Amino acid sequence: MARQAANAPLVIDLPALTVDYDRDGTAYVGSVPVAELGAVVGTDLSPLSLKADQIDWLTEAGIQSVQLTNRPDQLLLVVNGHTLPRLMWDDASLNAGAELLQKIIAQSELPTDSTALLPVIANFGGGITLRFAGESETAAMPLLEQPHAAATAAQAAYLDLISAPPQITIDVFYQPDGRWHVDGLDATAWEAIMPLPWERLNLDGEVMAFLQANEIREFVLRSNQQGLFLAVNGEVLPHLDWSNGELLNLITLAEEGQIIADQFENSATVTSLVATGKRLLPLVQVTVFQLRIHFPTE
Repeated sequence: MARQAANAPLVIDLPALTVDYDRDGTAYVGSVPVAELGAVVGTDLSPLSLKADQIDWLTEAGIQSVQLTNRPDQLLLVVNGHTLPRLMWDDASLNAGAELLQKIIAQSELPTDSTALLPVIANFGGGITLRFAGESETAAMPLLEQPHAAATAAQAAYLDLISAPPQITIDVFYQPDGRWHVDGLDATAWEAIMPLPWERLNLDGEVMAFLQANEIREFVLRSNQQGLFLAVNGEVLPHLDWSNGELLNLITLAEEGQIIADQFENSATVTSLVATGKRLLPLVQVTVFQLRIHFPTE
């Protein structure tokens, strides 16, 4: 449900919409194809339909339903009954996000009013459910928001064991020419130590000019057991929240849908990877990781 903001003259609650897909990718609302429904309401709804190969991919991945719900402080995504990391915000982060998007859009060909609704998104409530399981399929998985108790319990147990969460901070410094260094070493030096394409992280002149023109001095990316946070010049943007075990839900969803298995021929390898991922997840999630990216001020 949308909330009534203190000084908001407009609050809109939209009815939940359920869209069903057949094997060919045709979308229906009830028994009416969206193309016909669009003709009635005077809006082109054809983008809701999918291609048959997209339906095949979703079927092979085991995805039966996708539920997207807008709430006063978050955008909730539930797939096959598993809650995935959600996008959350408050008034300050929404405004900061809108300001940053306006700067980006000003450098693009998008309409300059594309972000007009972002600061008041909390005043809109609504949801859409997409269902991909046909009548011949097994019963659809429940469209429920399910906190993963096992994941949160594992995090708590790990924190009790180590007392304080590990902390990792990496500072990246960019030069005016777009090259970067960490601990005094540039991309070439790091590639000699760790053979990865580090030079791809160098920025071109257009990006550096945008950062300079908009006085963007610093990005800070921070993750902990609550979620993933991004701040630009100290202004916190909307963040991803995974405090209720949503990361384990991602692994579970991939495991159930054979998404991981399709990448490997050996089932034992898949089983080992999934088990290792689940064991390491509490450590990864409770670790306080901070990546600070500094840009030149002149």
